Amino acid sequence: MWGSPTPGDWVRVTRTVPVSITDHLTNSGLRPGTLGLVVARTGSRLQVRWDASWGTTTTRVSVRDCRLHSRGRGEEAFARRTRLMTTVRVALALFLIWPFVQFTLVYLWTYRSTEGLLPALAVGTVNGVMDFVELALAHPVQSLVYALFLSVLSRFAFRR
Repeated sequence: MWGSPTPGDWVRVTRTVPVSITDHLTNSGLRPGTLGLVVARTGSRLQVRWDASWGTTTTRVSVRDCRLHSRGRGEEAFARRTRLMTTVRVALALFLIWPFVQFTLVYLWTYRSTEGLLPALAVGTVNGVMDFVELALAHPVQSLVYALFLSVLSRFAFRR
């Protein structure tokens, strides 16, 4: 594991790396610990394809801003891992967003208007939390399994 990264190696970024113009303006970007694949090397600069949560992005970074994660794992393995993680992240987002989408669709179907949607959504959210508490009291095992499932999925999807 010693030595400098070469194409095909996996690296982790050690500092925040701005990717877009807004990242430069807001001091944000790829967070430390983000996994990437070294695509090319030119002197002390690396071209790296990063796992950017909802897909990949490619940037050039200095060698000193990366640490070697694994040597020679390759592009195919990185693409498989990125596809899997993106699928898990999308699934988690759908699990968490679906109640709001369902509420909005039923509201629009019932009232045929968006007037009053936001206050109704706020009340519906509070009622949903109270319903979950009620469900946890009535069916503790099932509620615990559901909460653990979402926790494990979140932990797997957004490791850091």
